[in-house]
Amino acid sequence: MQNNGRSVQEVLEHALCQITQITYHIVGAGRTDAGVHAFGQVASFQSMNELDTTKVLKGLNAVLPEDVVVREFSKTYDDFHARYSAKSRAYQYTIARQPVAIGRLYSWQVFYLLNYDELNRCAELIHGSHSFQPFCKKEAEVSHYKCTVEEAKWMTNGNSLQFTIRANRFLHGMVRALVGTMVDVARGYISFEKFQQLFENDRENGATFFAPAKGLCLMEVQY
Repeated sequence: MQNNGRSVQEVLEHALCQITQITYHIVGAGRTDAGVHAFGQVASFQSMNELDTTKVLKGLNAVLPEDVVVREFSKTYDDFHARYSAKSRAYQYTIARQPVAIGRLYSWQVFYLLNYDELNRCAELIHGSHSFQPFCKKEAEVSHYKCTVEEAKWMTNGNSLQFTIRANRFLHGMVRALVGTMVDVARGYISFEKFQQLFENDRENGATFFAPAKGLCLMEVQY
């Protein structure tokens, strides 16, 4: 829920109340920055009432605004928690290499030359367990900054570049900071060695740039 704007949680809870006449508090698998998209977000709530999952699914999509769709609605085990039961999450960041009309709201348009090999060289460095404090927004409230990255790679897709990353947890702004800094390496603004130093927890010189929110999408949550 946000005090200064509409949120996915807000519209979902409102829709649930509309079709069940009961107020539920839902929990998401994770929060995303304003402007970040989610193809595979997961949310959960507890109900003391028996709900017809097929009817609730149809009802939700009938009353939800057009920018939110529920793809699946099902019962699960009693202590399931959308956030704390998750084993990993996967994000994808899209960079458009040419001007686009359709898709402009879901990609960062980057037109200067990028060294693709340097992008993947940086991505290889991300694998494993590291402190990602230099790639975390300063206002983040976390007990520690260690994350274990299972997958990190860049791929070409027509006239776009797509960065995929999967990890056990993510810090506030982490993917956008990684992408922005990797792009700075690939365009020659900073050296690969400088990127390497950030993994030595060089907090004085953190991420050089946060990529725009609109290019990022939460793709999948695994349980």
